[in-house]
Amino acid sequence: NNLIGYGQLRPGFRLVHSDNVSLDAYAAALGAFDTDGLFFNNVADMGGGLRLMLFGSVQLMGEWVQGTYLGDTPLGTSYEDLRVALIFSQNF
Repeated sequence: NNLIGYGQLRPGFRLVHSDNVSLDAYAAALGAFDTDGLFFNNVADMGGGLRLMLFGSVQLMGEWVQGTYLGDTPLGTSYEDLRVALIFSQNF
């Protein structure tokens, strides 16, 4: 049995807002742990990002983070990552 925990924060502020377009800037913080001790599930990272929202249902997010592996790892102790996401949402 393995238990994985995950948490993230993205506090930020709105840079641009109109009827159909919004642009947010935010700080990003993430933490994850794994009771089996798998290094890729035991991390802490921080960074920042931008989120473009179109028509209330499409989001394009990009964030840059620097992180640390918590525990033994074959890859070294730190990493940098560029994360990009395209999100579609619809209310039912």
